Amino acid sequence: NISVVAGPGSGKTHTLTLRVARLVYYKFSNPEEILVLAYNRAVVSELKERLGKLFKDLGFGNLAKRIKIFTFHGLAKKYCQEQLEGLKFEEWEPKLLEILKNTPGIIMNQLAPLTHILVDEFQDIDEVRMDLLYRLNDLTKAHLFIIGDPNQSIYGYSRKVMDPYHYYDDFNLMFNPAKFDLLDNHRSYPDILTLASQILTLPVEHQHLIPKPTKFPDKNFNDKYAEIIDRTQHKVDWWDKIEALLTEKVRKTDDQEE
Repeated sequence: NISVVAGPGSGKTHTLTLRVARLVYYKFSNPEEILVLAYNRAVVSELKERLGKLFKDLGFGNLAKRIKIFTFHGLAKKYCQEQLEGLKFEEWEPKLLEILKNTPGIIMNQLAPLTHILVDEFQDIDEVRMDLLYRLNDLTKAHLFIIGDPNQSIYGYSRKVMDPYHYYDDFNLMFNPAKFDLLDNHRSYPDILTLASQILTLPVEHQHLIPKPTKFPDKNFNDKYAEIIDRTQHKVDWWDKIEALLTEKVRKTDDQEE
Protein backbone atom coordinates (compact mmCIF):
# COMPACT_ATOMS: atom_id res chain seq x y z
CA ASN A 1 0.00 0.00 0.00
CA ILE A 2 1.22 3.49 -0.87
CA SER A 3 0.23 6.99 0.26
CA VAL A 4 1.48 10.00 -1.70
CA VAL A 5 1.03 13.58 -0.49
CA ALA A 6 1.50 15.75 -3.57
CA GLY A 7 1.47 19.54 -3.50
CA PRO A 8 -0.04 21.82 -6.15
CA GLY A 9 1.63 21.67 -9.53
CA SER A 10 3.63 18.58 -8.58
CA GLY A 11 1.98 16.31 -11.15
CA LYS A 12 -0.60 14.26 -9.24
CA THR A 13 -2.46 12.97 -12.28
CA HIS A 14 0.83 12.37 -14.11
CA THR A 15 2.13 10.35 -11.15
CA LEU A 16 -1.02 8.24 -10.92
CA THR A 17 -0.91 7.63 -14.67
CA LEU A 18 2.70 6.47 -14.54
CA ARG A 19 1.91 4.26 -11.54
CA VAL A 20 -0.73 2.44 -13.59
CA ALA A 21 1.67 2.15 -16.53
CA ARG A 22 4.36 0.72 -14.27
CA LEU A 23 1.98 -1.90 -12.88
CA VAL A 24 1.09 -3.11 -16.36
CA TYR A 25 4.37 -2.61 -18.23
CA TYR A 26 6.94 -3.56 -15.58
CA LYS A 27 4.98 -5.57 -13.01
CA PHE A 28 2.85 -7.44 -15.59
CA SER A 29 -0.39 -6.70 -13.75
CA ASN A 30 -3.56 -7.66 -15.59
CA PRO A 31 -5.26 -4.39 -16.74
CA GLU A 32 -8.71 -5.78 -15.86
CA GLU A 33 -7.54 -6.15 -12.26
CA ILE A 34 -6.72 -2.45 -11.82
CA LEU A 35 -9.41 -0.08 -10.49
CA VAL A 36 -8.86 3.69 -10.53
CA LEU A 37 -11.29 5.90 -8.60
CA ALA A 38 -11.49 9.66 -9.17
CA TYR A 39 -13.76 12.43 -7.95
CA ASN A 40 -15.31 13.81 -11.11
CA ARG A 41 -15.92 12.85 -14.72
CA ALA A 42 -13.40 15.39 -16.02
CA VAL A 43 -10.58 13.61 -14.18
CA VAL A 44 -11.85 10.22 -15.38
CA SER A 45 -11.79 11.48 -18.97
CA GLU A 46 -8.31 12.94 -18.50
CA LEU A 47 -6.97 9.70 -17.02
CA LYS A 48 -8.43 7.64 -19.85
CA GLU A 49 -6.94 10.02 -22.42
CA ARG A 50 -3.50 10.07 -20.81
CA LEU A 51 -3.37 6.31 -20.31
CA GLY A 52 -4.61 5.73 -23.85
CA LYS A 53 -1.84 7.90 -25.30
CA LEU A 54 0.83 6.46 -23.02
CA PHE A 55 -0.01 2.83 -23.76
CA LYS A 56 -0.29 3.61 -27.47
CA ASP A 57 3.23 5.07 -27.36
CA LEU A 58 4.39 1.89 -25.64
CA GLY A 59 2.77 -0.24 -28.31
CA PHE A 60 -0.07 -1.51 -26.11
CA GLY A 61 -2.90 0.74 -27.29
CA ASN A 62 -5.75 -1.63 -26.40
CA LEU A 63 -4.61 -2.26 -22.82
CA ALA A 64 -5.76 1.14 -21.52
CA LYS A 65 -9.37 0.38 -22.45
CA ARG A 66 -9.32 -2.66 -20.18
CA ILE A 67 -8.45 -0.70 -17.03
CA LYS A 68 -11.44 0.11 -14.80
CA ILE A 69 -11.58 3.91 -14.32
CA PHE A 70 -14.62 5.43 -12.59
CA THR A 71 -15.86 8.11 -10.28
CA PHE A 72 -17.28 6.63 -7.08
CA HIS A 73 -20.77 7.33 -8.42
CA GLY A 74 -19.78 5.81 -11.75
CA LEU A 75 -18.65 2.63 -9.99
CA ALA A 76 -22.07 2.35 -8.37
CA LYS A 77 -23.84 3.01 -11.68
CA LYS A 78 -21.76 0.36 -13.49
CA TYR A 79 -22.25 -2.48 -11.02
CA CYS A 80 -25.55 -1.68 -9.22
CA GLN A 81 -27.79 -0.68 -12.08
CA GLU A 82 -31.04 -2.34 -11.02
CA GLN A 83 -30.50 -1.58 -7.34
CA LEU A 84 -30.22 2.15 -8.06
CA GLU A 85 -33.62 2.49 -9.69
CA GLY A 86 -35.66 5.17 -7.95
CA LEU A 87 -32.73 6.38 -5.83
CA LYS A 88 -31.40 9.93 -5.80
CA PHE A 89 -27.88 10.56 -7.07
CA GLU A 90 -26.51 11.12 -3.56
CA GLU A 91 -27.88 7.72 -2.50
CA TRP A 92 -25.88 5.75 -5.06
CA GLU A 93 -22.65 5.42 -3.07
CA PRO A 94 -24.36 4.42 0.21
CA LYS A 95 -26.32 1.82 -1.77
CA LEU A 96 -23.09 0.46 -3.27
CA LEU A 97 -21.63 0.18 0.23
CA GLU A 98 -24.77 -1.54 1.54
CA ILE A 99 -24.59 -4.16 -1.21
CA LEU A 100 -20.87 -4.76 -0.65
CA LYS A 101 -21.58 -5.36 3.04
CA ASN A 102 -24.69 -7.54 2.75
CA THR A 103 -24.69 -9.23 -0.66
CA PRO A 104 -21.23 -8.60 -2.15
CA GLY A 105 -21.56 -11.32 -4.77
CA ILE A 106 -23.92 -9.11 -6.81
CA ILE A 107 -21.01 -6.76 -7.46
CA MET A 108 -17.90 -8.88 -6.99
CA ASN A 109 -19.01 -11.42 -9.60
CA GLN A 110 -18.65 -8.56 -12.10
CA LEU A 111 -15.83 -6.52 -10.54
CA ALA A 112 -13.40 -9.11 -9.15
CA PRO A 113 -10.62 -10.01 -9.24
CA LEU A 114 -8.81 -6.80 -8.32
CA THR A 115 -5.13 -6.60 -7.43
CA HIS A 116 -4.70 -2.81 -7.34
CA ILE A 117 -7.00 0.06 -6.35
CA LEU A 118 -5.82 3.63 -6.94
CA VAL A 119 -7.56 6.74 -5.60
CA ASP A 120 -7.00 10.26 -6.93
CA GLU A 121 -7.64 13.42 -4.83
CA PHE A 122 -7.75 11.44 -1.59
CA GLN A 123 -7.95 14.66 0.46
CA ASP A 124 -11.67 14.91 -0.42
CA ILE A 125 -12.56 11.42 0.82
CA ASP A 126 -15.57 11.04 3.11
CA GLU A 127 -16.87 8.37 5.47
CA VAL A 128 -18.83 6.40 2.86
CA ARG A 129 -15.93 6.33 0.41
CA MET A 130 -13.50 5.34 3.14
CA ASP A 131 -15.81 2.46 4.04
CA LEU A 132 -15.98 1.51 0.36
CA LEU A 133 -12.17 1.32 0.22
CA TYR A 134 -12.06 -0.79 3.39
CA ARG A 135 -14.73 -3.15 2.07
CA LEU A 136 -13.21 -3.49 -1.41
CA ASN A 137 -9.81 -4.18 0.13
CA ASP A 138 -11.29 -6.75 2.48
CA LEU A 139 -13.05 -8.53 -0.40
CA THR A 140 -10.14 -8.45 -2.86
CA LYS A 141 -6.94 -7.99 -0.78
CA ALA A 142 -5.92 -5.49 -3.47
CA HIS A 143 -2.99 -3.14 -2.94
CA LEU A 144 -4.08 0.45 -2.33
CA PHE A 145 -2.48 3.59 -3.77
CA ILE A 146 -3.76 7.01 -2.73
CA ILE A 147 -2.58 10.42 -3.88
CA GLY A 148 -3.76 13.89 -2.91
CA ASP A 149 -2.98 17.20 -1.23
CA PRO A 150 -4.51 17.84 2.22
CA ASN A 151 -4.05 21.58 1.67
CA GLN A 152 -6.43 21.46 -1.30
CA SER A 153 -9.32 19.79 0.46
CA ILE A 154 -12.48 21.64 -0.60
CA TYR A 155 -15.28 19.23 0.37
CA GLY A 156 -14.75 19.13 4.12
CA TYR A 157 -18.16 20.70 4.70
CA SER A 158 -19.86 17.58 3.32
CA ARG A 159 -18.40 15.06 5.79
CA LYS A 160 -18.45 14.44 9.52
CA VAL A 161 -14.83 15.51 10.11
CA MET A 162 -13.62 18.52 8.13
CA ASP A 163 -9.89 17.98 8.78
CA PRO A 164 -8.49 15.88 5.88
CA TYR A 165 -5.60 14.66 8.04
CA HIS A 166 -8.13 12.68 10.09
CA TYR A 167 -8.72 10.43 7.06
CA TYR A 168 -5.03 10.15 6.27
CA ASP A 169 -4.44 9.02 9.87
CA ASP A 170 -7.19 6.41 9.53
CA PHE A 171 -5.74 5.15 6.26
CA ASN A 172 -2.22 4.95 7.74
CA LEU A 173 -3.49 3.10 10.79
CA MET A 174 -5.50 0.61 8.76
CA PHE A 175 -3.13 -0.07 5.86
CA ASN A 176 0.35 0.94 7.09
CA PRO A 177 1.36 2.33 3.67
CA ALA A 178 4.74 3.39 2.39
CA LYS A 179 4.67 7.21 2.41
CA PHE A 180 6.01 9.60 -0.20
CA ASP A 181 5.91 13.37 -0.68
CA LEU A 182 5.86 15.22 -4.00
CA LEU A 183 6.50 18.86 -3.16
CA ASP A 184 8.26 20.30 -6.22
CA ASN A 185 5.88 22.73 -7.92
CA HIS A 186 6.38 22.76 -11.69
CA ARG A 187 3.60 25.29 -12.37
CA SER A 188 4.07 28.51 -10.38
CA TYR A 189 6.85 31.03 -9.88
CA PRO A 190 8.34 31.51 -6.38
CA ASP A 191 6.43 34.64 -5.28
CA ILE A 192 3.11 32.92 -5.93
CA LEU A 193 4.10 29.98 -3.72
CA THR A 194 5.49 32.29 -1.02
CA LEU A 195 2.26 34.24 -0.80
CA ALA A 196 0.17 31.08 -0.91
CA SER A 197 2.15 29.61 2.00
CA GLN A 198 1.31 32.70 4.08
CA ILE A 199 -2.38 31.93 3.72
CA LEU A 200 -2.00 28.28 4.76
CA THR A 201 -2.34 27.57 8.47
CA LEU A 202 -0.38 24.35 8.78
CA PRO A 203 0.40 22.68 12.11
CA VAL A 204 4.09 22.30 12.93
CA GLU A 205 4.20 18.63 11.94
CA HIS A 206 2.97 19.50 8.43
CA GLN A 207 5.11 22.56 7.72
CA HIS A 208 7.32 20.46 5.43
CA LEU A 209 4.38 20.13 2.99
CA ILE A 210 4.76 23.69 1.66
CA PRO A 211 5.53 23.33 -2.08
CA LYS A 212 8.92 24.28 -3.50
CA PRO A 213 9.35 26.12 -6.84
CA THR A 214 11.19 24.65 -9.81
CA LYS A 215 10.28 27.45 -12.25
CA PHE A 216 11.83 30.90 -12.06
CA PRO A 217 11.03 34.03 -14.12
CA ASP A 218 13.73 35.60 -16.28
CA LYS A 219 15.00 39.12 -15.68
CA ASN A 220 12.40 40.66 -18.00
CA PHE A 221 9.40 39.24 -16.19
CA ASN A 222 7.07 41.66 -14.38
CA ASP A 223 8.37 42.38 -10.90
CA LYS A 224 4.99 42.33 -9.14
CA TYR A 225 3.43 39.20 -10.56
CA ALA A 226 1.80 38.00 -7.33
CA GLU A 227 -0.03 39.78 -4.54
CA ILE A 228 -2.59 39.06 -1.85
CA ILE A 229 -5.74 41.20 -1.88
CA ASP A 230 -7.35 41.25 1.56
CA ARG A 231 -10.91 42.49 1.14
CA THR A 232 -11.19 43.10 4.88
CA GLN A 233 -8.34 45.60 4.81
CA HIS A 234 -8.64 47.36 1.44
CA LYS A 235 -11.49 48.75 -0.64
CA VAL A 236 -10.44 46.73 -3.66
CA ASP A 237 -11.38 43.33 -5.05
CA TRP A 238 -9.38 40.96 -7.19
CA TRP A 239 -11.66 41.59 -10.17
CA ASP A 240 -10.69 45.26 -10.07
CA LYS A 241 -7.27 44.07 -11.28
CA ILE A 242 -8.55 42.29 -14.38
CA GLU A 243 -8.37 45.24 -16.77
CA ALA A 244 -4.77 45.99 -15.82
CA LEU A 245 -3.83 42.31 -16.13
CA LEU A 246 -5.33 42.08 -19.62
CA THR A 247 -3.19 44.98 -20.85
CA GLU A 248 -0.04 44.02 -18.95
CA LYS A 249 3.05 43.25 -21.02
CA VAL A 250 6.35 41.63 -20.23
CA ARG A 251 9.23 44.08 -20.45
CA LYS A 252 11.19 43.90 -23.69
CA THR A 253 14.84 42.90 -23.87
CA ASP A 254 17.39 45.16 -25.56
CA ASP A 255 17.25 43.24 -28.83
CA GLN A 256 13.46 43.19 -29.04
CA GLU A 257 11.27 45.85 -30.59
CA GLU A 258 8.89 47.71 -28.29
